[in-house]
Amino acid sequence: WGPGGDCPDLPLPQLVGECQLMNASAAIAALQEIRGYVPVTVSDIRTGLEQARLAGRFEVFPGAPTVILDIAHNPQAAATLAANLARMPCRGNTYAVFAMLGDKDIAGVVRTIKDQIDVWVVAGIAEQRGTSSQQMLDMVMAEVPDAAISREATPALAFARARCLATRDDRIVVFGSFYTVTAVMKSAGLSSL
Repeated sequence: WGPGGDCPDLPLPQLVGECQLMNASAAIAALQEIRGYVPVTVSDIRTGLEQARLAGRFEVFPGAPTVILDIAHNPQAAATLAANLARMPCRGNTYAVFAMLGDKDIAGVVRTIKDQIDVWVVAGIAEQRGTSSQQMLDMVMAEVPDAAISREATPALAFARARCLATRDDRIVVFGSFYTVTAVMKSAGLSSL
């Protein structure tokens, strides 16, 4: 960490996506500004880049099929998820386990990510602001009329259905809400790496 703030040979962030490069750059710039007050070494920065994890944000669980968890509860987050999925091609189908809260832009999320999804398994969220599985089905069908789609009552049941349908070459993407990701993590015994 030189006098000009140079940080040679830093690794890429372990968090996936181009936005994570911008976030890491902003964090390093902030550290440079306060380094007279907070002692941070290049080694500290390297460790942070290598070890940073964010549960539920493009969190990839390898296996067959691959499982990806991403909260993605607005069109901007869905655009980042779609870009990440496009950079990580899949030999088979991409199954969406999808449930959102009713006060979110569900149609905008579907429009943003629909080109990356082959099969939709929608669910309801049993919270005050939640949507029913029928509402989710209707909203996806309105945006993707020819969608391969089914519905289950809960995200956990939707994930179980997607796992039954998916083959080794497929992937399952769980997204739409903290409630969706948390329910699937609990039911499937998934924990952050």
